[in-house]
Amino acid sequence: MVNCQVVLSAGTWITFEPLAWVFGVVVWALGGGVLLLVGARWMAGLAGTTFWQSVKAWVAASVCCAIVLLLGGLCAYQFDGILWLVAALIVVTLPVVFFGIVKAMLAVTARKAVLASIPLIGVNGLVLVISLFISGMFSAERNVVVTELAAIEHGVEQFQLDMGRYPTTEEGLVVVRAYLAKAPTDPWGRPYQYACPGEHNTESFDLWSLGPNGNGRGDAGLNNWTGL
Repeated sequence: MVNCQVVLSAGTWITFEPLAWVFGVVVWALGGGVLLLVGARWMAGLAGTTFWQSVKAWVAASVCCAIVLLLGGLCAYQFDGILWLVAALIVVTLPVVFFGIVKAMLAVTARKAVLASIPLIGVNGLVLVISLFISGMFSAERNVVVTELAAIEHGVEQFQLDMGRYPTTEEGLVVVRAYLAKAPTDPWGRPYQYACPGEHNTESFDLWSLGPNGNGRGDAGLNNWTGL
């Protein structure tokens, strides 16, 4: 699940909190506007073209970059463990894409197209590094949640073996504390949620994390009903 605070992470971590989305879009628009003005002026100087020609080329290249990052982020999220492979493919692909767009839209020589691509590669490379850093942080936290949910689930099963029943929703995980190595709180400092009988596991119990924003219900696999 993606936090929209990091629009640059291109779909690796999504939540649908309206205020957060508004904040993320505003930050992205302001930051992108500044980068566009500075980068397009830099590109125009390197390519020897007008500012507005460079603006159009910059926008087209940035749209392509966003699409590539989005697809790469979704692939890395869907298939755990290939984040760095996807990143490597993106690093190889984007400069070629930028060169082609700049050369076609600015109608300049190959040498000038290479020079004019430098600002695009630099700025979008920075975006990629930030995206990977943020994605990596969430991936580490998600792994912690998966491990802790498995430990809590085991504790609840031990309680059931000893008591002949699962804890009720009202009792929660408090009564299972003796079976756990640590307090049942997620990496974001919030208590793990418990319901018995579960909405998903109707014969046993549901267990989930509220996620990084505290408003999820086991999103992005942070639960015991989509597989730990």
